[in-house]
Amino acid sequence: MAYKFKAKPYFQPAHFGAWPVEPVLHYGDLTAMYINYTTDKDALAALLAPGFEPTDVPTVSVWAQYCRDVSFMAGFGYNIVGVNLSAVWNGKKETRTGAFSAVLWENDFYPIMFGRDHLGAPKIWGDIPDVQITKGNGRRFVCSEKGSMLVEGIITDLKPVPAEGLKVFNTNSKAGNWFCWKYISHANQKKADLSFPTSLHSQSNVKEAWTAQGTHKFHTPKWEEAPLSSHIMAGLSKLKVKEYTGAMITRGENDLLFGEIDYLE
Repeated sequence: MAYKFKAKPYFQPAHFGAWPVEPVLHYGDLTAMYINYTTDKDALAALLAPGFEPTDVPTVSVWAQYCRDVSFMAGFGYNIVGVNLSAVWNGKKETRTGAFSAVLWENDFYPIMFGRDHLGAPKIWGDIPDVQITKGNGRRFVCSEKGSMLVEGIITDLKPVPAEGLKVFNTNSKAGNWFCWKYISHANQKKADLSFPTSLHSQSNVKEAWTAQGTHKFHTPKWEEAPLSSHIMAGLSKLKVKEYTGAMITRGENDLLFGEIDYLE
């Protein structure tokens, strides 16, 4: 007798049963780094999905996360480098402001599969070593593909955030919107099986944080050098820097609220 699908999440191959997902995915040790800058509004708008438009101050965030003690990975960890674009969702039923995920690279297949299939996050593979501590207690994060550099971030001039600032950060974290677009192509490659926007939420428990200064570099390798990411880097390279607006490093815990994904209308 053939198996039957139940109202539960499945991964390929689905023949072995549903995946035992929990409504809250816990990150027991998460270090995050953000470098922010303003850019041209039209250039940013060109990378937004239908229904989204740039905020009044078009802002790019180049970021990295180093995730350890991850619950859905049985305590293992992974690294991320991503790019967010400040955006407004103007739907038929609501308007929201948040960060639109343009792309994020990860160095482990498990969270890539999970994020793409279930969350609609634009995840692809990248080679992301642990963060480098530079002279003067600075930080450097990088992402590459097959030896070709894609993204570099440099953070300097760290200044600790006082306890009151951490409290405000944690209080406001759940209210944020991290926008993604869930897209799965049809087999004929002429249309989509699924294509719609999502908004993800998380609850942070930041225990330490630093404000800082930051700079970044988007490299533009050829297709022969980075066949997965070359066209992405060509697009990101159009987001020219008008002004860097600061950087931040945080360290603590985070809960990804898997059970509270919103499907935008």
